[in-house]
Amino acid sequence: MKIKLYGLIGLPYYPPIIKREFSNIKFSILYVRFLAILLMAAALQGCGPGQPGVYKNEAIKSSKRDEFHKLNNQLLDAIKANKVYAVEDLLSKELLANDEYKRTVELANVQSQLGNYLLLDEYYIVSDKPSDKHKLDTKATDGTRYKLYCATATEEMYIAFMAPKNQADKYMLTVVYCKYNYGWRINNLELQPYTIMGKTAPELYKIALKNYNKGYNIDAFTYLQLADKCAEPSRLWQYEDDSEITAFRGKLMDFLNKFHYPLVISGVPTNPKIFEITHQTTGEGVFPAIHYISSINVRDTTALKRENENIIKVIGKMFNGIDKDKKYIFFSAYNQMPTSKASVASFDMTANLTSK
Repeated sequence: MKIKLYGLIGLPYYPPIIKREFSNIKFSILYVRFLAILLMAAALQGCGPGQPGVYKNEAIKSSKRDEFHKLNNQLLDAIKANKVYAVEDLLSKELLANDEYKRTVELANVQSQLGNYLLLDEYYIVSDKPSDKHKLDTKATDGTRYKLYCATATEEMYIAFMAPKNQADKYMLTVVYCKYNYGWRINNLELQPYTIMGKTAPELYKIALKNYNKGYNIDAFTYLQLADKCAEPSRLWQYEDDSEITAFRGKLMDFLNKFHYPLVISGVPTNPKIFEITHQTTGEGVFPAIHYISSINVRDTTALKRENENIIKVIGKMFNGIDKDKKYIFFSAYNQMPTSKASVASFDMTANLTSK
C-alpha cells in the first residue's frame, strides 16, 4: 500500500483501516501502563507504613517487629558495652544536640550489668501528620492498667518499654524511635524507677491502703512514699488515677500533720525525742527507721542500748502497727540534731522484732 503525503512534507496520511489498528495498539499500551501503575501502587501500599493507628505488640507486622528488635538489640549491646559512640549512631540529630542522653546511657549501663533487659510493651504508631497526639488506655503484661500518651514527631514512630528481667528494683528504659528522611533514629531515651522490691506503683499503693485500713499509718505512709518514687516510670506511661488512693492520701496526710516534732517518747525515763521517722530498705524488705535525740552520750553504747530496749516496749503505743508484721525497726540515737552543713555523731541500733 502506498502512503500519500498531504499538507506538510513528511507527515504521512493513513487510510482509516490503519488508523483503527494503530488506535487499538495505543489503547493496549495505555492499558498495560495503567495496570503497571496499579500494581506498583499496590506494592508500595504493602511495604509502606499502612493505615494510621497505634499497633501494640503482636498487632505489629512481624517484618516490622523484626526490624525494630534489631534496633533494640543494637542499642542494648552498645549500652551494655558502654560504647557511647555506638549509641550515638542510633540517635537523632535533635537528641545529639543535647548531652543529657549521656547520663541516661551511663545509668542504663549500670542496670544492664545486673541482668538482661526484657521488652515489656512495644508500639508502632502511624500518623496522618507528624503533629498528631495519641492517647491509649491499655494493660501491661502484669495486668496493671495504664495510659499511653504520645505526641508524634514523624509520620512513623516506634516505642519500646524495657526493664531488667531479674531485679526487684527495676528501672524502665523508654526508647522512642522516629523515621526521619535519614532513617530510623532515637529521639527520646529515658530511664525511670519502675518497681521497688519487685512491685509497681499500683501494687505499692494497694499495700499502703491495706495498712491504712488496719490503722497502721506509719507503714501506710512508708509504702505511699515508695509508690510515689515509681509512679511515673516514663513520661509516656501514666497509671490510672485511683480516686480511692487520692482520698486515702489526703486522710493520711491529715493524720501525720497532727504530729509536731520533736516528739517525746512517753514511758521512757530518759525522755528521748523523735525528730524523724523514715524507712530503710534492705534485701529483706522495707522497715521503719526512727531517729531521735538522747540525753545519753552516744559514746556510752551500753546505756543507749538499755534506753533503746525501753523505747521498743512503748513505740507501738505511740504509732499503731509500727512494731507489727515486720522483722526489724532501725534506730539512730543522736545527742544533737544533724544538719546538712556538719556531720553529727550517732549510734545505730537494730531491733529484731522476731525475737520479742
